[in-house]
Amino acid sequence: MATVFVHATITLDGYLADPDGGVDWMFGRPSSPEDDTVVERVVGRIGAVVGGANRTRTIEDGELPTAAC
Repeated sequence: MATVFVHATITLDGYLADPDGGVDWMFGRPSSPEDDTVVERVVGRIGAVVGGANRTRTIEDGELPTAAC
């Protein structure tokens, strides 16, 4: 049986993206080596990524839907 992980990141005011639809605010945040180890282990086990309809409607030519992952 498969294991399902659900991950959602939002700001304190309840939004995931900025007013232009960008999510750059999520990147470049400091993390501990322990956090990095957990992320590497989880990412290594991902078999599929399921995204919402808005993300799939806004994929640009040549962009991968998992580029923000």
